[in-house]
Amino acid sequence: MRLIAKAMLLIVSFAVYGALGDHDRGEGGMIVNIVVVLFLTFVATAVHESGHAIAVLAVKGRVQAIMAIPVELRFHPTRMMRASRSAHGDLGGFVRYSLGSRDSRGRRLAIAGAGPLANILLSIVIGLASGLVRVGFGQDIMIALSILSCGMAVGNLVPFKGSDGAHIVEAARQMLRASRRRVS
Repeated sequence: MRLIAKAMLLIVSFAVYGALGDHDRGEGGMIVNIVVVLFLTFVATAVHESGHAIAVLAVKGRVQAIMAIPVELRFHPTRMMRASRSAHGDLGGFVRYSLGSRDSRGRRLAIAGAGPLANILLSIVIGLASGLVRVGFGQDIMIALSILSCGMAVGNLVPFKGSDGAHIVEAARQMLRASRRRVS
């Protein structure tokens, strides 16, 4: 399943690159597009992880760190931000958090779903806003970000080990088992 998610991300990256077009940027156009795709990937990842962090705060949890490669923002007094060398096997980022005594399947389900939801909202808002921008490359960047963010949301819902989709499926299974036990 992880391979499917990576393949989806690759396809989305090509679609994003294609949405950027050429716009007569000369011989450096391809390099400019690659840099733009990398930047947009960082933005979409940061929005995704911020969605998780906001959900953690909404359920009264504590955010310890937010990672959007290559930056990790830590919430403790010694170091606030640093460039990170390791993504712990994640494709783009993660949020380290604790729920303490408030830990529950429902809260974990909400937190897992918040990242893809943030990407879908970004995709919709940026996609609609791109219709208001009439500058060629600016509009193309917005369309590319909308495509990338939507693709990231869908890819994250594929249930592979460590993905949001896997966390959602597992939390839903546990909630279903618990409700069946209460009925019996």
